Amino acid sequence: QNVTVGCIAEVELVLSTAVSADISAFDVVLSWDPAQVSLVQAVPSTDPWFATGFLNDPDDVNDDLADGDAIYTAFADPLNPLSLPPTKTVVTFEFLVLDEAMISILPTIGVFGSTKVVGVTPGQIVTGTLSGPTEITTAVGTWTDIGGGAPGIAGVPTLVGSGTLAGGCPAAVTLTNAPPNALMLAWISLTSTPFPAIGGTVHAFPFINQLFFVANGAGTFVGATTWPKGVPPGTNIWFQFVVQDLSVPDGLTLSNAVLATTPIP
Repeated sequence: QNVTVGCIAEVELVLSTAVSADISAFDVVLSWDPAQVSLVQAVPSTDPWFATGFLNDPDDVNDDLADGDAIYTAFADPLNPLSLPPTKTVVTFEFLVLDEAMISILPTIGVFGSTKVVGVTPGQIVTGTLSGPTEITTAVGTWTDIGGGAPGIAGVPTLVGSGTLAGGCPAAVTLTNAPPNALMLAWISLTSTPFPAIGGTVHAFPFINQLFFVANGAGTFVGATTWPKGVPPGTNIWFQFVVQDLSVPDGLTLSNAVLATTPIP
């Protein structure tokens, strides 16, 4: 996954089997470089767990969760073991990204620690094959001004995009030079078929969504959000605003369009 420095990467632990199996517990030994990522927390699934977490261990691996290794343990409800299949995401580990990173599952650590999946029969180990590692890249996307704006009473409404366009990270579009308290529509498009209109050029067309907003008293609007996860690398998304401006003949002006291109790791 691609997550920008300073944002949170979510790494899921998945249990999968092709044959029926009941699970009473598991341990997983995680390994990472603390100069690349920092462990934030572990979020267990909503299955009926009896106990979960980075518990005390004989090798004292979990005494320091900032040193690049840890053992996560989960005990299922004794009266309601975890049944496979279907495949289960049993816990999501959250890491603060400091640099490009690899997060691995180790088969063993110390004298007593190991990655293991335990069945419902005492001593029954059904671990199977460990996968991984998970790679975290830190590429950033681009915002490109492609023009097309039309002048109004405060000049051409100016649209600027900010943020790295990596999933789960902050992103924003900021519009300035609109009339005070102006009504506006934001157009969002995945393709661009430009055409001239109201003194400018519409680039965000055909739009897949349009959103209604109002500028503040200074003629500014800031739309901040968290960039969605799962947008494919190299995806192009056009943004453009249509702004109410009663000083011009058509009563409307256009902002410039900006093209957001998601990062390619």
